[in-house]
Amino acid sequence: MIKSLLTITEQKQAKEFCNKILNNDVTPQYIEKNTGTLTNIMYKIMPEDYTHSNLLMEQSILVDDILEMESISQEEKNNEIQEMLNRHMNNLIILAKDILIKIKSDENEANKSKYCSKLMNQ
Repeated sequence: MIKSLLTITEQKQAKEFCNKILNNDVTPQYIEKNTGTLTNIMYKIMPEDYTHSNLLMEQSILVDDILEMESISQEEKNNEIQEMLNRHMNNLIILAKDILIKIKSDENEANKSKYCSKLMNQ
């Protein structure tokens, strides 16, 4: 069931982020810049009881905490963020797959039922 239909821009952002996670092509800077966007997209489309619903928010908070530390260098901050990503990569991969599956499912359902056909054809 479609909870909310993503805009074309949101679809592109989500697919890019998820594919980067699946290809292990995320840097601390990319996570820092894009986690908030994917968190908003995830809350928009995933069921409220989704198992990993807090994962991105928790990661975003941890990244912010690391970045605010004045006692360590930028290189150390990047290393800490990378280690955090490595510790949670399995769950991030599950999340990325689930989001991509949900986007595809919503697209198929919308096309099948002619839901917002004008939006879907953009």
